[in-house]
Amino acid sequence: MKPEEFINEDEEYIIPVSWEVYSTIRVKGAKNLQDAIEYAKTHIDDIPLGDGEYIDGSCKIEIHNDDEAIVAQDYADIGGVVIYTNPYREYALEVRVNGEFDRQIDVFVSAEEAEEAAKEISLKPNETIDIVRIEYDENMHELSAESIY
Repeated sequence: MKPEEFINEDEEYIIPVSWEVYSTIRVKGAKNLQDAIEYAKTHIDDIPLGDGEYIDGSCKIEIHNDDEAIVAQDYADIGGVVIYTNPYREYALEVRVNGEFDRQIDVFVSAEEAEEAAKEISLKPNETIDIVRIEYDENMHELSAESIY
C-alpha cells in the first residue's frame, strides 16, 4: 500500500518528527573540567532532560519510505502537537428555529457524516436542520462559514 492509498476516516494522520535542542548540564563533584566532561560522556543516556532552546532549522520529518509512513499510523501520539491543513474544514450540524440559529448539535469531518447524523435528529415543527461548512487557516482562525444544506 502507498501513503496516497491509506485513508483515515477522521482525516487525521500521525507524522513522526524529531528536532534538536541546545541546553547545558551541571556536573558537580568532579575533580576538574576534564573529569566533568568524561563523566557526562559516559553517563549521557542517564542525564535527565531539562529545559532547552530549540535549534532553528533542526525539525525533520522522520519518514524515509512508504512502509514507515504507514506503520507510523499505529504509533501513539506522544507529541500533543496538532497542525491543520490549510484550509482545514469541518461541518457543523445546527438546529435553527424559525430560520435563526438555536444550537449546534455536533461537528464532523465530512459533510456526509453530518448528513447521516441529521437523519437521526427529531425536530419540532418550527425547527430546521442546517449543515455549515467552516474553513480555518493553519492556526485555526475561522476563514469562512457557509450553509451547505
